[in-house]
Amino acid sequence: MGALTRFERFKLELFNLAILRNVLYLGAITRGHQRNFVGLPIATPKSWRDLYRYDDKGRLLGWTRYEGLEQKEFTADGALVMKKDSLGRPLEARTVAYVAEGDRHARTLKQKPGDTIRHYTYENAQDRVGRVVKTEKATP
Repeated sequence: MGALTRFERFKLELFNLAILRNVLYLGAITRGHQRNFVGLPIATPKSWRDLYRYDDKGRLLGWTRYEGLEQKEFTADGALVMKKDSLGRPLEARTVAYVAEGDRHARTLKQKPGDTIRHYTYENAQDRVGRVVKTEKATP
């Protein structure tokens, strides 16, 4: 038999503690147990792959999302790029909401367009991140 995994060692530790607490020391030993929680968007399977982009100083510029043959650009703050300037920087972007669809045995994460459009401006040609100057509700 090979080495135990971290989970198997943890379960063995809980078993040994139960024996000590309930047989040898009759409730004198206590140990708190905290369950780990992973948020639904992180734990739900996705149909895409994200490739992150950084500048020379290690700052996040955004990412490209690949889903099948389709690719979409996202800003550093997670908005879907709708329009770019001549340097390839976002000018307009739309927020994205993530929802889990399906039952708990066949759940997948889907992206839905949000309801705001952000307009970006830049300090100079070297500024690759920019800043939001206007946010407005999108019309249906």
